[in-house]
Amino acid sequence: MVQQILITHFTDKQLKTNTMKQVKTTREKKYGLIQMPIEVHTEIKAYCEKHGFKISALTANIIRKYLKENK
Repeated sequence: MVQQILITHFTDKQLKTNTMKQVKTTREKKYGLIQMPIEVHTEIKAYCEKHGFKISALTANIIRKYLKENK
């Protein structure tokens, strides 16, 4: 009986681990990372806090505008 419970527990744990791996590997990337000097990040963060923006949204819009203007 004890042996049967341990085997069942191990199988459930293994199943959960494999399921989590599948979720992580099949999930599409929605974001990319951008590296910038900490001074710039600090300025953007302060601006966003003051005006109620999210850093990612503000940065993406600035970059889109720049790319559109400089085609």
